[in-house]
This record gives sequence, C-alpha cells and structure tokens, in this order.
Amino acid sequence: WPGNIRQLENAVEFAHVMSGTRLEILPQDLPGWMQSPRFMLPEEVLRLELPEQGMDLIAFLSELERKLIQESLERTGGNRMQAARLLSLKRTTLVEKIRRMEICA
Repeated sequence: WPGNIRQLENAVEFAHVMSGTRLEILPQDLPGWMQSPRFMLPEEVLRLELPEQGMDLIAFLSELERKLIQESLERTGGNRMQAARLLSLKRTTLVEKIRRMEICA
C-alpha cells in the first residue's frame, strides 16, 4: 500500500459506499487514483504460476526486487530519484535497498 493507514481506511470506506448494496467491491468502486495504470500490477506479474515442484518464495521475491531496481537504474542512467519514481518508492527507501542488496549504481 503506497500511503498511510488513514488513506487505506478512506479508500476502503469510499469503495464500500460506491458498491451500494452489492456484497463485493469491484475495481470501479475504488477511488479514481487507484484505477490508474501505475497503481495496478502489470499483467505479466499476475500470470505467474507456482511450479509443480514448488519454489523458494523469499528468494524469488528478492531476485525480482533486485532486477526491477537494476532495470529502473539502467533506464534512468543511474538517477536514483527518477528510479525511485518509476518504482513508486521514496528515494531514501530505494537508496537503502541498493545499499542492502549491494547493487552497483
């Protein structure tokens, strides 16, 4: 979730009101900013399937995060502020991840 808990509560309340008498909340019930392409997950991510033999989820997520950070830095010519924007992160959070993962930037 990109915001604080109050923003999450507000978004859920908004969606609840917009859903009317339905028992489920649909994407169109969410606030407009949550329906933007930057907030939604890319379809490629959603199409992943668990291999028959299983997987190490923590290692997979760590490698995925590393690759996305590296790609964002490559796209921005190493500009950490722009790379953080591409990933919807604060610059300080990105810098800490780069340091922790020992990514050469």
